Amino acid sequence: MNTKRGFAAIVLAIIVGILLLGIGSYFLVYQKADRAPISVTATPTPDPTANWKRYINSKYSYSIKYPNDWQITIIGGVPEDISEGPVFQTPNCIEQGIRCATLQITTNDLRNSPYETFDSGKYYNSQYGSVQNPNITVEGEQKITFHGIPAMEKVFWQNVRIDHINPELYKYVVFVENKTAYIISLYEGYYNDDYNIKSLSDWQNHTTFNQILSSFEFTD
Repeated sequence: MNTKRGFAAIVLAIIVGILLLGIGSYFLVYQKADRAPISVTATPTPDPTANWKRYINSKYSYSIKYPNDWQITIIGGVPEDISEGPVFQTPNCIEQGIRCATLQITTNDLRNSPYETFDSGKYYNSQYGSVQNPNITVEGEQKITFHGIPAMEKVFWQNVRIDHINPELYKYVVFVENKTAYIISLYEGYYNDDYNIKSLSDWQNHTTFNQILSSFEFTD
């Protein structure tokens, strides 16, 4: 009798051991599954400038994108790719009764000038920082980094003391690279005197301006 009970106890212990082993394996597998890293595929953010036109300046080795419905004007009657100051703007804004947005890139070759060794800050101070004009009020100026290059940013009101003309708000980005000074000016005007722009956030083309600036790159 005792032999039978002993044998039954052994069998029961084996069965319990198998059950415990199975339960332990189950939880171990699922705990590992819970700890396994979850693979998440990020959805790429669409590039709003992907289908825009691209202007390339071979003389100063840079390019910049602009919206397809904007127009480009070349100052000085020179070929487009060697212009010293291309202008990008909304076309027929006055005729359409919409805001007139303008972005212009002006370059200044410093190789044969006394500013050859100037950095962005020194060039900015020599050309804009010390200029005293009673019709200009500076809204703000600061050091920034423009595509990895030290630059200066200036926001100012023009025509602040001229009768019968609403003040105009401008933004300049100024930097020096490869012995060349770059001045990128941004402006948004109104088509009549019924509306007065109050700040940069009031620019309807503020986002578009930033997208154009972000597309600037050197081609060399």
